[in-house]
Amino acid sequence: MDDIYLHVDGKQAGPYPLEKVRWMLNDGKVSGDTLAWRQGMTQWSTVSSLLAATPASAARPVFVQPQGSSMNGCLIAAIIAGGLAVVLVITSVIFGLMLRPKLAELERISQQRVSNTSRDVTDVQHSAMTVQTGYLADVLNRYASDHGGAYPDGQTSTEVFQKLLDEKYIFDPTVFYFPMKGKTKPTGTKLTADNVCFDLTSGITAKSSKSLPIVFTTGYNITYAAGTGADSDTTGHDDLKGIAVTYLNGSSSFQAAAATGAVPNFVDSGFDPAGATYRQLKP
Repeated sequence: MDDIYLHVDGKQAGPYPLEKVRWMLNDGKVSGDTLAWRQGMTQWSTVSSLLAATPASAARPVFVQPQGSSMNGCLIAAIIAGGLAVVLVITSVIFGLMLRPKLAELERISQQRVSNTSRDVTDVQHSAMTVQTGYLADVLNRYASDHGGAYPDGQTSTEVFQKLLDEKYIFDPTVFYFPMKGKTKPTGTKLTADNVCFDLTSGITAKSSKSLPIVFTTGYNITYAAGTGADSDTTGHDDLKGIAVTYLNGSSSFQAAAATGAVPNFVDSGFDPAGATYRQLKP
């Protein structure tokens, strides 16, 4: 299948044909860092990686009608079209009479679907944000692999993400953003706190517990202790009603907030800091 789904501005888009994605990349509509997925893939990748693994499709053969048969073909087509038109008119009348008693039921179902639209859109947004945390965690792990196990560090998550941009681990600054109250989409390669919607954990080492949260959406205060929850902070960025997170073991999920506003059991009950000190880096 050539149908490809993209993750743009915190939303899933597509599906697009392969050549359409190539055109979008060449035209600057997406970047090589834009997340992409197609049927058969076990996880999201990037546009550049997907295209690199997929050779350009061969040109499709074009059928050319033989000369000299054009008049006969047109005449036959006209006769067939006329017959089909009569059949379609008769069929439409019959089906109209048959379906009329069911219109009320169809309308009821339609109204029920409309009432579920808001919930469905929210589920898609949560899924998209979770995909972003997984991608960012993969980049952080790759950085650590290139630097002897040392993860990028700083005073804020914005500072760390800027380092990933400056050192060409990421080329598209919009991967740090999704539609969120109080945040704005970056327009250049220099990030500000208002462009960043993710927090990081500082102090990760090769000995860190695999249940340690590494990247997660901002808006909550984290305590690095077994079985602890996450409490809404005072930034007003908790409008997601939960947290999208990826852990050091590679697992990703969206954890919904309880009625109190807190996210229970955000840190796994089996987490063991083993004497290490971790810090939450906010934008």
